Amino acid sequence: MGSVADTICHHVTDRVAAGLAHEEERVGYLSNQTMVMMQVLEEEGEGSELISYFYVHLTLLSIDETLHGSMFPYLMMLRRQCHLACLLQRVLQCVKEKKLYVAERINNWSLVSMLQHPNKLGDDLVRPYHAVLLLEDGNKLLSELPTYCSPTFVRLLKVVSPPTRSLEQISVDADLPLGLVVQLVAHLIEWRKAIAIAPLSENNVYSTSQHAQEIITEEMKSQFELDFNNCNLIEFLSHFSQPLPLRDHQLDYQMRLSDTEDHVSTEGGQFVQMVGWLLRRHLIIQVHVVGMIVNSYSIVVTHLYICCTSMPSLGGFISDQQRR
Repeated sequence: MGSVADTICHHVTDRVAAGLAHEEERVGYLSNQTMVMMQVLEEEGEGSELISYFYVHLTLLSIDETLHGSMFPYLMMLRRQCHLACLLQRVLQCVKEKKLYVAERINNWSLVSMLQHPNKLGDDLVRPYHAVLLLEDGNKLLSELPTYCSPTFVRLLKVVSPPTRSLEQISVDADLPLGLVVQLVAHLIEWRKAIAIAPLSENNVYSTSQHAQEIITEEMKSQFELDFNNCNLIEFLSHFSQPLPLRDHQLDYQMRLSDTEDHVSTEGGQFVQMVGWLLRRHLIIQVHVVGMIVNSYSIVVTHLYICCTSMPSLGGFISDQQRR
């Protein structure tokens, strides 16, 4: 394996070993599971041969590809009766498949988690004027937090949505220091649970991503209909074919709805959620209009450059008066 894979394996094994050591000291978990393993192997009469086989294929991270022949029933029995064997197999499978992160509880108590491919953004690129767009449901994130999680982090997750406010405003609402909020948001971004965005006013301009057709799948279409009252993903995405302010996109969408017989009212809040759904999946992008003053031959000429960025930006409907 390469150096990166070796490093990941070492980190995972270190954390699993630390978790096993804790559970052994707490309730003698490792000793109990070792006895279960040995009992299964001895009962089947394949002791040393099966132990060697099991060890080799765990080490090579290829247990699922080599479960064949006379060893198969014994390994399946070992998985059914030994909780530790199942846990090790799941952890190694996550490493082998290069999943984003590994998260398992040893003996349903000690959490072993590691991010295999972190997003190295860092808090140096997160600014107080940024907003946060969660990539997963906030309630789902709260339910996945360990019992010993900091109450500060929980408080932040409860107020970070909807993504209509800057981190500075969020720090005031959550009664947390701004520096701490920036660090916690950087942590969410590193674990690919959120992205940093610019708070959106109704004048922000959006357009369909040039890669939208490559991204859209049938599963994505079904999920959009399920989340938003049978709304058609392709039809809704067509409203963003032209780079227009979000206010105009919403008016166009509402006008088309009013012309149909099966009109379903869409509130502003739900429209923002639908836009956020598209942004999370990079189906639309924000178009930035930047004003630049260039001094050429002693004549001041103002140029407008339209810059399309791949990073989505979403916020709420904030009027110009509110932003001032």
